[in-house]
Amino acid sequence: MPLPFLDASDAQIFETFNGVILGWACLLFLPTWRHTKTVVLLLVFVYSLVYAGLFQTILAKDPSLFSLDTFGSLDSIVKLFAARETVLLGWVHYIGGDLLAGLFVVQDSQALGIPHLLIAPLLPILLMATPVALAIYLVMRAVRVMTMPSKSKTM
Repeated sequence: MPLPFLDASDAQIFETFNGVILGWACLLFLPTWRHTKTVVLLLVFVYSLVYAGLFQTILAKDPSLFSLDTFGSLDSIVKLFAARETVLLGWVHYIGGDLLAGLFVVQDSQALGIPHLLIAPLLPILLMATPVALAIYLVMRAVRVMTMPSKSKTM
């Protein structure tokens, strides 16, 4: 049981993270819906609470897991993620951060007037390869900003 206050296994907790698909569906299919941002931020908030609980539980068991030395080599990172609990912690971190990146791209593109048809194909890439999709979006964004009339440029 990774969270002492929750009577659930790590596998059961992991299954609840499939709810992240709701946030991605809102970003993809309902980008202008007035509740999309709220849905996404609520999911991120819930995942943040779960993350905090998992982090505290893992830290209480072995404070040395998160020492500065832990992040100094690839071998140390591999050792850190050898346990199911830290893999679960990493997964929560990953899905929450990616969802926030998706929200940024959708909202920023709307503010710049980039058509959602150009953004929609990036969203699955953001889910699976965030740095690649963000790089693509930032290039699209730069092109858009450079081609905007000077009065409406926002960077």
